[in-house]
Amino acid sequence: MRRLPGLLLAVVLLLFIVPSSVDYYTDWLWFRELGYESIFLRTLNAQFAVFAVTFVAAFLFLFVNLRIARGSITRSHVTLGTGADGRAIAVQTGPLARLALPAAAIVAVGIGIAGAGSWLLWVDFLHATSFGQTDPLFGRDVSFYVFRLPIWRELQQQATLLALLALIGGGLYYVLSGSFVIEAREQSGFFPRIRLMPSARRHIGLLAALVFGLLAWGTWLELPSMLLTQTNAVFGASYTDVHARLPVIWLTISVLGAGAALAIVHGFTRRGWPLPLAIATYFLVTIGGSIYGAAVQ
Repeated sequence: MRRLPGLLLAVVLLLFIVPSSVDYYTDWLWFRELGYESIFLRTLNAQFAVFAVTFVAAFLFLFVNLRIARGSITRSHVTLGTGADGRAIAVQTGPLARLALPAAAIVAVGIGIAGAGSWLLWVDFLHATSFGQTDPLFGRDVSFYVFRLPIWRELQQQATLLALLALIGGGLYYVLSGSFVIEAREQSGFFPRIRLMPSARRHIGLLAALVFGLLAWGTWLELPSMLLTQTNAVFGASYTDVHARLPVIWLTISVLGAGAALAIVHGFTRRGWPLPLAIATYFLVTIGGSIYGAAVQ
């Protein structure tokens, strides 16, 4: 277990750093042969800047959340159960707690490399200019779809991934620390009662609210994306998109916004129904919206 962080870093080095270095060296030779070293250096600087900013933001967010959850671990080991011989099966929490730093670094490197691959989109975003024409459905300048929307999509996807990983990783640490308490129901009910310690409940509630908010942002981005998709022989927003999908999207955004508020209520109160209600309502609206759209089409 002590060698696990080093092994993880070695895997990242072999899978990401080495192949990228070979590609960069090959491109450098090609640009130098053509006499365009300055252009290659500019693209390299842009990629490095995007990678550095993305890496730092992703690492800090993930590591801080994992460290907060890791702080709840006070036991040297956790018992998972008993074996066939009746002996307790215990796992040491120390090595697992130390995984927060390398895990956050590995994820941040992966997201940073993915972000660096979109460096040209960032250059376009930072140097966007108006086209002087607007779309007929939302009234946005056409430049929004060329320069803004691609970056908003990428940021939403990366932020959602980080929030989900922080939620899962934090939840695992809270399980190890014993902050999750599972109790059998005395009267009736098939499912056991699950309780969270107050600090863990607040943390999980805030992360869940963040996930709901990011999902709402991603749903909002589906609105302009309707004008860039092709449905059968029609390119852009179809009749079904305008009269069925558009109202469902706004309804889904409202439900996700309410879900974020319910997640906060769940985290800062002792009520157990807000978060399950938010999740169930979201899935219900998603399934119902799909059925409604198919019926209109």
